[in-house]
Amino acid sequence: PIHPPTHTPTHSPTHRSNRIGFVQASLCGSKLPQIWARYIFPKMEVNLEGVIAQLEKVSKKQKLEAVPDAIERMLSTLTTWRDAYDEAAASQAAMDGEASMAKNAMSDDATQKLKKDLVEIDVSGVATTHYKELHSSISKLGKTIEKAIPGSLDRVLPPLDLDDALVMDAVAQHLLSQGKGDLVRQLAAEGAISEKCAQLIDPCTELHEVLASLAVAELEPALAWANRNRQELLGLGSPLLFMLSRLRFAQTLQAGDISEALTYARTQLQPEALSSEMSIADKLGTGLAGGPRAAG
Repeated sequence: PIHPPTHTPTHSPTHRSNRIGFVQASLCGSKLPQIWARYIFPKMEVNLEGVIAQLEKVSKKQKLEAVPDAIERMLSTLTTWRDAYDEAAASQAAMDGEASMAKNAMSDDATQKLKKDLVEIDVSGVATTHYKELHSSISKLGKTIEKAIPGSLDRVLPPLDLDDALVMDAVAQHLLSQGKGDLVRQLAAEGAISEKCAQLIDPCTELHEVLASLAVAELEPALAWANRNRQELLGLGSPLLFMLSRLRFAQTLQAGDISEALTYARTQLQPEALSSEMSIADKLGTGLAGGPRAAG
């Protein structure tokens, strides 16, 4: 971000220019695609002077909030009345009948004065007025931003003639990637997506179910999927099946069934190479040098 020099006056042209540069730098930050930062924003005629001026007005409204002052006045009034009431209650027991009645009358007058003072302070009214003014300033800020930034990209980008079918397929594929297969099925039932895209529903749904199983350490669905797609995985050079089988071996071993774990390793992990319990232990790094002796 671009920070103004500390010695620059707050309302100087240099200070305001630096703040405009900061806003532009923020707009063109890493959260936006580089193409926007490089090609689009430089071509936009964005008037940030008015936006910054309105931001300053909103900031002043926030700093001049009158609600805390009204609350302090109300608390001070209540505290003063309570102290006077406690003092009157302490002295009332020593008074005779007429004095006591006079004291009660004075207490009623004090209560009425308290009510009048609270009505004049009017915390609720002060808060309502302040937030109405603040809301009005924020609304003006929004309108200023709308005026400052072009409402259409037609000025900087040529109009795009998008194919509705391709757009719907793109939306459907995004939903599938997020595990929203049910929504895509509804789109397919309405004929809103292509047949080719609809064919992705079941495979993608199955993959999300497999991922959900893996999240709770259930390997069987993933192993079943990997075995059905063994040839495709081999063609891609993917070690997924071996890695899942190794996890399954580790699970069995952790459960304490060493014999079953060794059998699984021979038949599933590397059946063509693993011929002894010692080689299994060495290749998998399990430390099972004892083999069946450990089981015994």
